[in-house]
Amino acid sequence: MPQVKVTGKVTDQKGDPLPGVNVLVKGTTTGTISATDGKYSIETEIQNPTLIFSFIGYIQQVLVSDGKTQVDVDLVCDIQGGAYDQSTGRWAKPAGMPFLLITYTFDHADHYFYNSGDD
Repeated sequence: MPQVKVTGKVTDQKGDPLPGVNVLVKGTTTGTISATDGKYSIETEIQNPTLIFSFIGYIQQVLVSDGKTQVDVDLVCDIQGGAYDQSTGRWAKPAGMPFLLITYTFDHADHYFYNSGDD
């Protein structure tokens, strides 16, 4: 069976390239990682492969290539395990989970916890 080559670019929500993203062909051990410019290339014998994109701190995306040889993906940041609502573009935190806010200065980080009181 002939090899299918799929290439693409992985970016974040702002369109910046994401290096080091794991790209795996679902149901196989075939995988690669995105380069410093966010680009990847992967070959498989599976026709119309399903690709799994995963990166620490981002929500995993699963995409079917549908015969395309170029599959670009925007990964969405996963904040505190909350859910990202694409219709509103906002994060929803689970009830009772405090947000961790970090502010940086030149010499240290101050940590602040916020609990909305809905627990």
